[in-house]
Amino acid sequence: MNNIDNAFAPLATALRGIGRQGMVTETGGGNTASCVKYVCQELAYLNANADVYLGYVGWSAGAFQPSWNYVDTLVPTQSGSTWTDTLLMKSCFSRQ
Repeated sequence: MNNIDNAFAPLATALRGIGRQGMVTETGGGNTASCVKYVCQELAYLNANADVYLGYVGWSAGAFQPSWNYVDTLVPTQSGSTWTDTLLMKSCFSRQ
């Protein structure tokens, strides 16, 4: 679920109604196809409503041990001198 209809759209309406703005201080998801779909939709909505949403911060979950296979991370992986972004970062957060 992208949380637009049940959270971000009603909040945008409320913010407009009281002449305020807000910022999403933590958002993200896993490196899965469904999360890419929904997080990209969410961020597109926030960008399209920049009159009330000042921005957002992607939650990276820190650099946990690679052996933990933690899916909810935006932390890139390193191989030699090359860094590779996660699927979610490449798909939704970075501007290419």
